[in-house]
Amino acid sequence: MALPEIAISGVSIVVRGAYNPAIFSPSWLLHTELIGTTEYDAANVEIVSSGLTIIQADWLRLQAATDFFNVSTIDPKEFGRTRDAAIGILQELNSIPISVMGINREVHFHAKTESQWHAIGDALAPKSPWEDVMAAPGLLDLTILGYRNDAQAGRVQAQVQPSARVKQGVFISHNDHYDLKKLDSPPDRLSAIEAIQQAPEVDIAKVLIAIEILNDEWENSMERADAIIENIAQLASQKP
Repeated sequence: MALPEIAISGVSIVVRGAYNPAIFSPSWLLHTELIGTTEYDAANVEIVSSGLTIIQADWLRLQAATDFFNVSTIDPKEFGRTRDAAIGILQELNSIPISVMGINREVHFHAKTESQWHAIGDALAPKSPWEDVMAAPGLLDLTILGYRNDAQAGRVQAQVQPSARVKQGVFISHNDHYDLKKLDSPPDRLSAIEAIQQAPEVDIAKVLIAIEILNDEWENSMERADAIIENIAQLASQKP
């Protein structure tokens, strides 16, 4: 099944480390060639400080705090350049140790009919267990956690909610989480659960692993997200 007609589609990369948000500015991004003159001229600085920086540079949005940076876009044509911006920041700040990285995809799509909209919620969270103890139960938020099936430590998480931005819409968030630690083989369920409960290590060596993942696994991550979006959207076909 093809992807549904998507109203809003975004991607973001979040890297956790120990950063100085004040260094991020449009001029720094331009000087390091992470953005071009078009993005620099269009840049809107919402805040630059020692605690938080938020910059909208045309299609690219950058947020940085003392413990993370996040680059994102809601322009599907710029998904690849957003990935490149994250790689560029990691390369420029390669002496800063990091702990984990997330590649995130978020979409809002419109259900053609109200019955199709409800069909998705009914399939994911049946009302029957709730109807005797709650009036008019309905899906508000569902989060599913899965372990990785590759040789990278981490997990995959998907979230489904009624859209707050699209009428009669569905919001889906896909989080491809990496602990930036290579494994000899995919983990079993027990070891994956144990890893979630442990605090991730902070290490400069993880910078190179993060760059490698962004270079080699980007398309695979996008395909995993698309598969989940398609799987959830097809639930609407159960109702006219």
